Amino acid sequence: MLNPDSVVPEATPGRFLERLESGPPAMLSSRCRYFETPELIQTDGGRVSRWTGTCHSMHAAAPAATTPLPDPATLDYVTGANIVVPRAFVDRIGLMPEDYFLYYEEVDWAFRRRGIPIELVPDADIYHRGGTAIGSGTHSRLPGAFSFYFNQRNRVRFVRRHFPARLPVAAAWGVAKAAQVLLKGGVEPAYAVLAGSLGLPPPRAVVERISDPAARALAFGRRGQLR
Repeated sequence: MLNPDSVVPEATPGRFLERLESGPPAMLSSRCRYFETPELIQTDGGRVSRWTGTCHSMHAAAPAATTPLPDPATLDYVTGANIVVPRAFVDRIGLMPEDYFLYYEEVDWAFRRRGIPIELVPDADIYHRGGTAIGSGTHSRLPGAFSFYFNQRNRVRFVRRHFPARLPVAAAWGVAKAAQVLLKGGVEPAYAVLAGSLGLPPPRAVVERISDPAARALAFGRRGQLR
């Protein structure tokens, strides 16, 4: 699986294939660099807070030339922009859940992997045009309202699914995040954070961005019915 705004060096698919053919089933990924600034790492996978559901991307914005790959045993997930799994993984775990929409699918998938290891394949880097598809944030840019809404809604959805007793903490974190965004990015992004965190109606501009009725229903359910 690969994000559409990614660039893959010629040698990278072969590196993944070599690993698939030489070892037991695993959730595979590799270093993801920023396409615009290839000397910087976008992510080497990440970890998730069991209290708030927030994701921490490993080595974000660190120099690629001097930063070694992390121990994959310390990772909770790898980026959904760049995942390779064998058929045996899908047969055992199933496909990604579709009810998140845009964020946290890969995090949930990794949490359900039942002891199957995560591995980062060396020398198989990809280059990702960070945030160009849906307005996600980068090391130098705040996310837009569209990205904020789905990221926070899905963060809470993830906590509800895996750590339901900690939902009040996750919601409180969202309120604090909305206040922070209000100071930095304005009213609409702040409301998007609050709406996603507390289950409020999404901003109209966020709903209108998805024009296809089927996609809108998948993304929002009844909340996608504009009046």
